[in-house]
Amino acid sequence: MSSAGEVVAVGSPRFTLHTLGWRAFQDLCAAVLREVWGQSVQAFADSNDGGRDGAFYGIWQPPTDPSGVRDIAPGPFVLQCKHTKKADATLAPSELEDEFAKASALVKRGVCGTYVLLTNARVTGTSEEEIRRRLHASGVAHPLVLDGQWLSAMIATHRPPPAAGSSPCPPTA
Repeated sequence: MSSAGEVVAVGSPRFTLHTLGWRAFQDLCAAVLREVWGQSVQAFADSNDGGRDGAFYGIWQPPTDPSGVRDIAPGPFVLQCKHTKKADATLAPSELEDEFAKASALVKRGVCGTYVLLTNARVTGTSEEEIRRRLHASGVAHPLVLDGQWLSAMIATHRPPPAAGSSPCPPTA
């Protein structure tokens, strides 16, 4: 509780993304990217995805929303989702060894210029740097790592406005 005159910030929004199943998380990632980026992102089937949870082909159109990612080169784009059921997990590069090998194969097949890794875990600055370096070494021209904090912020800032006549907050007793 705060006393008069204090300003209390609630902090970054956090959603319990760890409670989702991996498929629901993958679908959520594709939906968030479609909404935030304004591109025709597609999600692939559960099996035989060829090392890709989703993709985008086409010419990148910078989003009108300033919170969207702007500096991305033309595709093809690969979307790879890494979900954990641990609430406060931190993603380490060592957990992605298979992904680096898959990324190399995707580049060789001509379906990956930009590799977007999305996770509900936290990612440290050191880990993000190492993941990007390893993806570059796999031949990926433009790697991008987006963590659970980024996903939560995008969900919070892109919620639809409340319906007319409704209250954005539930009534209190």
